[in-house]
Amino acid sequence: MAVRIYHVLSPVFDENCYIIVNDKNDALIVDPGAYTKTMINELLADINAFPRAILITHGHPDHLWDAGKFNNIPTYIPKPDKYRISNPSKYLGEQLEYTFLSQLGDKYTPIENLKILPDEIYTTAFEIIDGFYLRAIACPGHTEGSTLFLFSTNVIDCTTLNIKNEHNLYAFVGDIIFASSVGRTDLAGG
Repeated sequence: MAVRIYHVLSPVFDENCYIIVNDKNDALIVDPGAYTKTMINELLADINAFPRAILITHGHPDHLWDAGKFNNIPTYIPKPDKYRISNPSKYLGEQLEYTFLSQLGDKYTPIENLKILPDEIYTTAFEIIDGFYLRAIACPGHTEGSTLFLFSTNVIDCTTLNIKNEHNLYAFVGDIIFASSVGRTDLAGG
């Protein structure tokens, strides 16, 4: 089985959101940041796919702000970052919180169907949508719950990022790694 990977970019903090679609058109949404819901919905409508699960790599608002706008979809978060969900911008620190909130025109929508990542995902593969398995590695430092998600599968790269590689090894890294840089560890919980 091959999965298709799509990408949308949040205009707030240039946060990357990925959408993985299996051969049944079930979609996994990874890190739906602020203002990504409309872009994701348009993409899913264009490709006739349906959101089945959301994965949050860590509890910062730029990675989860729009997750609650997807009604009742199972939304997985690492356990150490669960406390951040009720008011995610609060834990950025005063200045960064102000900067983040000043870029928004909408309020945070609480996540209805929040699920803690199962412990098994840290020791074996976990099927998050039909036929798509992830393995997690806890990488605290950016937040207490920052997690790297590994997968190996055939990929059809539907992004403009040229992510396809000959080994079919991939990772969702959240902010553990930035483009051309290491991630930040100077924020609360880091």
